[in-house]
Amino acid sequence: MKTVFSFLRKYWFLLVLLAIVFSIMLVGWSSLTVSDRVLLLTLAAIFWYTWETYLLRVETAWATTLANRPFVSIQELLDVSQPGEMIKPYRIVFENMGKGCALDLVLVISNADGVVQWSKKVPSIGSEKTAEFTDGMFETYLHGFQEGKFTLKIVYDDLAGKRYYSSFEFDGKASLKFLESGAN
Repeated sequence: MKTVFSFLRKYWFLLVLLAIVFSIMLVGWSSLTVSDRVLLLTLAAIFWYTWETYLLRVETAWATTLANRPFVSIQELLDVSQPGEMIKPYRIVFENMGKGCALDLVLVISNADGVVQWSKKVPSIGSEKTAEFTDGMFETYLHGFQEGKFTLKIVYDDLAGKRYYSSFEFDGKASLKFLESGAN
């Protein structure tokens, strides 16, 4: 029932237009006077203009949302290990390239089997800023990366509470590949 109402709400213009066309077919176009025909064409033009305006409003709202959302990426992923170390520490610097503030960032690292290796909550990032700590850059050390591919997923919220994510693939040799970004 809910889907029926959402369909009616979304396509009301088309339903009204179909009703007008159906009533014209019943009455017959030839039996209408010239003023009736002009009024029907004007009504159709008004409905068409209303529908186009509605689509424009929806598209504008979507563009505004995209323009003001946060987009968190990884600016740096550096191997900071010393020669001969068995466990490789990596320094990760997060960057918010979007216009919105990113709140409650969570970094989740999982291997190819989907097993979460590490999960860490990091500070929030303002618009067009990098994550900073007392030393100037927020450093996260990830231990235990050996050979193999891992997925780094950053999950974060905007000020309205909408959740977004950015995913990256990491091969353990400081080679980082962007996979996708979107809303949850």
